[in-house]
Amino acid sequence: MAGDFVPGRPLRNLAMAVAGVFGYAVLLLMQYCVLAHTTTKYWLRKWRHRIEHASINAATGYASVVVIKERTHELADKPRNVGLLFLEEKIDLEVVAKVILWCLALGVESVSAYDINGTLLNKLDTLKEITRNTLVDARYKKSAVEFVVARPEGEDDGRREGGQKEFTGVPVYVVTPIDGKGGLVAAFRKICDDCKLGIIDEKDITQEMLDKYIKAEYSGMPEPQLAMRFGGWGSVLGYPAWHINYSEILDLGSHRNVLLSEFIEILEKYNKIEKRFGK
Repeated sequence: MAGDFVPGRPLRNLAMAVAGVFGYAVLLLMQYCVLAHTTTKYWLRKWRHRIEHASINAATGYASVVVIKERTHELADKPRNVGLLFLEEKIDLEVVAKVILWCLALGVESVSAYDINGTLLNKLDTLKEITRNTLVDARYKKSAVEFVVARPEGEDDGRREGGQKEFTGVPVYVVTPIDGKGGLVAAFRKICDDCKLGIIDEKDITQEMLDKYIKAEYSGMPEPQLAMRFGGWGSVLGYPAWHINYSEILDLGSHRNVLLSEFIEILEKYNKIEKRFGK
């Protein structure tokens, strides 16, 4: 076969080995160039924001709320439901609380917060306390947001809040990688039960029907119009895909040094793009 080493042909074998190493080196160089370009572009954008929007990024607490309201009140299309995808290994809960505050200042109806290791769920009590302090510093009531552990109907890990009820504050749904799998299992179980009861015919089962069953399992968690992705370029890394079928996914880089001006810029970008929702 062409390309195989041939006994008794040392020069050819050597040439093939050199060509293989060279090809591998070229591939590594290309990957490095792409990474270097992406990193350079990211930091140039970051420094541009720091310099051009220094006054905006200096705003904290209540001042940041005022800035968001002033800079977004004329936007014709603002997301009602926002998803926050933290796709990095280590999560800074203070930053998470800050971004939740920013979403609240925007006037959203709900927030869904996701991370790849379940840190938000595992440290939920700490996140609640930090968020409440952040809200108070910004002149909001502690009850302005209400955390809800996202689970399929009928499942409860002892920490679920909310569910099918009226919320006193803006619901913040905490989502983990397990929830995507749990939703599928629950939906398949419900489909099987409905087939046995004669409610549906197995011949009528389609992808659209499956989507409806999956979404029904999380009837209290709205699909976000805008999903803000922190890290994980080009991927959602385990976030329930059915929940962002029509969401606009926009990147903000690492959450640990996200700037207020970047948050506002994402909203301005969302306002301008043609939406996929419902298409």
